[in-house]
Amino acid sequence: MSGVDAWVGSAKPAAEHPKTAYLRMRAGVYETFIYLRNPAPAGSTIVSATLRLYSKDRGTTASRTLTAYRVAAAWKARQINWNNKPSSISASPADRIVGTLAHGQAVDFDVTVHVQSAASGAAHFGWRIVSPHASTDRFYSFNAGKYKPRLIVVWSDAPDTPTSLSPSSGAVSVAKPVVSCDYTDVSGSTTLAAIQVQSDEAEDSVTPDFDSGSVATTVPELN
Repeated sequence: MSGVDAWVGSAKPAAEHPKTAYLRMRAGVYETFIYLRNPAPAGSTIVSATLRLYSKDRGTTASRTLTAYRVAAAWKARQINWNNKPSSISASPADRIVGTLAHGQAVDFDVTVHVQSAASGAAHFGWRIVSPHASTDRFYSFNAGKYKPRLIVVWSDAPDTPTSLSPSSGAVSVAKPVVSCDYTDVSGSTTLAAIQVQSDEAEDSVTPDFDSGSVATTVPELN
């Protein structure tokens, strides 16, 4: 998955660093900004989402907590610097405690809550990653030849409401009619795994008079 990233530094607050091979984090000195598009469709349920970075070198041996925050506004890798960096959203930050990091070691941030927000309609501007430590952590960027950042998302698109129900109302001439509908899920797929049909003569939504349970099928029809 492609994306953009850049680091900003307080020593040269007006300087941009969009095309370096490595990203940097250090308390009060370096911060990293990274954006990857959310691959899950709007309205989907995010089962898990992991932002993965790969370490450039060992750095410090001290235990420290790296934190990925959601970014609150749009930014451009070629224009972002310490002076104009956007603020971040502090709610539900993704923390990762690390110690000595080997070269190429994966560091995963659990960003499930962040990606769910995007799938639910919130604006998605990527992440700001910071360190509380006085030593510099370096990770491979999108400009590196290998170990590029990744966003790994597992999602499910809950069934959309079926349409064109048949029969749709009133009496039918057979005791056990074939029930059918049109079906397309939230991502536009018509692939079906199962169907469940209920009927309720009283239309009180309390206890259905008939419930087929979940029946495996690849077509939106129950005979």
